[in-house]
Amino acid sequence: MADSLLESGAYYFEILVSDGKNQISAYKQVSIQGIAKRFISLIATSESNASSSYYELSESNQSNLIFTVNSDYKKAEINNMNQQLWHLSNSTNEVLVFDLKEKTLLGGIIGEPNFTIGRFTDIYYSSPLMFLSNNQGRLNGIDPGFSKRNNYVSSAGNFVNHLIANEDIVVVEETINGTSLNRIAVLFRASAAIKFSQDINYPVIDMFFKSDSKALLFCQNSTGISVFEYDVEQNFIQEIKLSLIHI
Repeated sequence: MADSLLESGAYYFEILVSDGKNQISAYKQVSIQGIAKRFISLIATSESNASSSYYELSESNQSNLIFTVNSDYKKAEINNMNQQLWHLSNSTNEVLVFDLKEKTLLGGIIGEPNFTIGRFTDIYYSSPLMFLSNNQGRLNGIDPGFSKRNNYVSSAGNFVNHLIANEDIVVVEETINGTSLNRIAVLFRASAAIKFSQDINYPVIDMFFKSDSKALLFCQNSTGISVFEYDVEQNFIQEIKLSLIHI
């Protein structure tokens, strides 16, 4: 077996023999001890004059320039299993993919030629796929070899603004087409079909998983920031009251 990314556990091989008319199969169990994960470094970025620089921060707190990208910065995600950095530009509507081990450019993904209606909006890594959304209501899960695995298209053409994903689901925040209204939707990861959705009062600035069943939504309201806890299994949202501590 040549896959160095396999997790520890029991795996089964199926051996199938056929003479064209009859067939028989047998299973063989193999125990795999996965390669231990280890900390390599932290990655930091800075932006200046429409270019983005990436730095490696070592355990000894030393910073080294990895590379500079001639593109402004919107967001970046790291595929730590394959040592890839995916850089999303804010103005050129492209995603550049770099090999962190070799410090070389692997390739890129170009968005729609019409920047207004095909702009990339968010990127999020959940092994083994990198999820990429745009403002046409499209969401793709892309593997390390740049093949599309998941494909969600909003039936109403809603703009996908933000997304997060885990092993089972993808959560998207959308602007309802032709309005200023927003909604949150939970998709089955395997099929990209909608599990459930609901309208929300404020646009989402960012969101994170708190646990497998709950996500935190940071929303922009008329006076500042509101934080909500979203139960992705029960489709229930409640606001978290924030307390300010004066020191």
